[in-house]
Amino acid sequence: MEKLLSTIKKIKDLDYNQKFEIKKLFANPDTLEAQRNQMKSINPKATPDEVEKRVFNLVVRDNVFNAIMNYIVTCYEFSIDKSEIEKYSERVKTIYKNAPAEKINEITEITLKKTLVFSELAKLWDIRTTDEETKNSLQNYYKMTNNPIRDILENKNQFEGYRQMIQDQKITAEIIMRFRNVKIDLPKPDTNKPQEQTGK
Repeated sequence: MEKLLSTIKKIKDLDYNQKFEIKKLFANPDTLEAQRNQMKSINPKATPDEVEKRVFNLVVRDNVFNAIMNYIVTCYEFSIDKSEIEKYSERVKTIYKNAPAEKINEITEITLKKTLVFSELAKLWDIRTTDEETKNSLQNYYKMTNNPIRDILENKNQFEGYRQMIQDQKITAEIIMRFRNVKIDLPKPDTNKPQEQTGK
């Protein structure tokens, strides 16, 4: 993502001992379906049970991440540029096709805040992603999926987008690793289905 007009300012230090408790899982149905399809394409021999188990683990991880992020944003003050809400909401509409305009704007603002927070955390924790790492990751992706990568390697914007995706994955992993005080207290397995996402 290009340089933002929206700004961020730290107002308190992060408390890595902050407690988090997950009592219910939330997931977007479209995201769940995309994750299932991705699992099947990466590992065509996986059984339906194996696919569901991996998707479930991703949902748990996403819920833990979201709980931690909800805390992290309270440590910062944001000034969100209204023109950027309008600009980036167009991208959000392509993902959440049936969401009302108010919901699209809310998701866009959350996305902008996440981008700003990730930029701050990358500096705080000195997390970087080199061209070499990006190329190696693309080569591994090609070996696993046999999907072409030449367009990404030859297109600067696509290459930077892929690099940013790797960088975001690193920061996400670092967040989950640093905030370890997480208790997962879910209902019994027979009722333990992710709820359709109505909040964030």
